[in-house]
Amino acid sequence: MEWLNVSLFIWIGVALFLVGLGVFFLIRFLTRDTALTGIEKALQGKHYKKALSLAQKYAVQHPDNYILKYYMAQAYEGLGDYAKAVEYYEKASVAASMSGTSEDTIAMQMYLKIAELYNKIKRKKEALGYYVMVLDKNPNNSKALYAAAEILYDTKNYRKAREYLEILVKMKGDHFRGRFLLAKVYLQSSMISEALSQLEAITKNYKVSQDTFIQSVRFLQAECYSRLKNYQKAIDTYRLLLDVPDYFEEALVKMVDNYVKFNRLKEAEDLVSRYSNRLSKIHLADALYIIAAQYFKSDEIYQALRLWERIYKTIPAYKDVKNLLDTYQILIKYPQLETYFSKKEAMLEAYLQRVIKARFVKQTVKEEAYWVMDTGDTIHVFFRKPLPITEKDIVDIEGTVERQFPASSSYTLYSIFGLHSTISPSKYQKMLYVEPTKFLRMIEEA
Repeated sequence: MEWLNVSLFIWIGVALFLVGLGVFFLIRFLTRDTALTGIEKALQGKHYKKALSLAQKYAVQHPDNYILKYYMAQAYEGLGDYAKAVEYYEKASVAASMSGTSEDTIAMQMYLKIAELYNKIKRKKEALGYYVMVLDKNPNNSKALYAAAEILYDTKNYRKAREYLEILVKMKGDHFRGRFLLAKVYLQSSMISEALSQLEAITKNYKVSQDTFIQSVRFLQAECYSRLKNYQKAIDTYRLLLDVPDYFEEALVKMVDNYVKFNRLKEAEDLVSRYSNRLSKIHLADALYIIAAQYFKSDEIYQALRLWERIYKTIPAYKDVKNLLDTYQILIKYPQLETYFSKKEAMLEAYLQRVIKARFVKQTVKEEAYWVMDTGDTIHVFFRKPLPITEKDIVDIEGTVERQFPASSSYTLYSIFGLHSTISPSKYQKMLYVEPTKFLRMIEEA
């Protein structure tokens, strides 16, 4: 009887121990579940400080729990502490791997998040490394392909960026931003037609016609047309952006540039005149400078001078305008030189005859840079470029004189801007050089 009582007490004790152990594990499970749920709810509600505090408390007892580290990383990210967030995402990925629960999907999600945050804190090399780790597991991951290509483009590794982007757009034809970046990569490699093809695919299929992205596409598209020398198409495309505030000024200056390349200077000036009140000073100066440069290149020196003066009044320190005005101030001082540099040949020939006081001219040879006039007893050479005469110019002049006037023993050379500093007149035996000051007096007397 006594033995039975002892045995009964033992069984009761064992039963109570098992019940207590079960309650202990149940409490721990419920506590764990409640803790994780509380952290999750805090994160969902964007209460990042609370989520971080809960996670840190629970992590004391569960230091290797990768889910907790992941939650802590999310909390740090929400608080804007990206460096700390990266640290905990990396810890979470390592802990997940150590626990044996790190499936490829989980690893990739963490790698993508780490890469994104490294990108945010401008640590491009580390970000690229993690994107490459994602692509090692899944070469067709569109997010990693695009993000890695962006970094490669920014770091000027265009070949590798192109490789990733070509995979991306082949796989996802509607990845318009991928196509846009690929177009930029092609442009960097001077593959203009290929770039244009990507941009035209976007404008053809992109559904939103007026958002900022499509405006960026059009701007680059116009640049492609311009580089392919389809200036009219470029002008028409830039014109679509004149009503877009973010692109108006740049598009207008580009239109001017294309009008100039198309040799339509009057239309370029008309365009600037029409919109001058809406242009900032710097963009107005940019547009006028482009037109002036073409006038100068075409030897329309007074037209260029007029625009340089206007630029100087707008922005005195703009580029080399002050130096240009100083160099060509002689044209302002002697307005009659406009006839000398004129392209009206009949007027110019009579004018030059007056300058050298010739009763008649036997023959005139008209070259682009200079005119040669034979007055019977003298060969007169008038250099008409608004620049100093170079050695190359003299070689060309002497060749022309020898061919056209083989019997002449000398020629007289006139130039408003003199000889280049490297030239010594004594080197040329046939040349009788007239100094610019003397030539200007002759022009005044004419």
